[in-house]
Amino acid sequence: GDVPAGVPGEFEVVGVYDLPAANAALAQGAKAYWDATNKAVTGTAADNVLIGAVVLGKAAGVAVARVRLNGTV
Repeated sequence: GDVPAGVPGEFEVVGVYDLPAANAALAQGAKAYWDATNKAVTGTAADNVLIGAVVLGKAAGVAVARVRLNGTV
């Protein structure tokens, strides 16, 4: 769930996770970025935060991406 602003919480920043993803296809090994506006993984770097790499490629229209988090967020 969501953690309210200003309240401590625990988060995983490394490991492999299935995360919500934008509609576009993502190739295995591609850089994965977090789009905070749409709350989804994307391959678009502009205005987004690098979170890791795509572990398993996904086709366009698939709503989930398997991502290895890089631990820097």
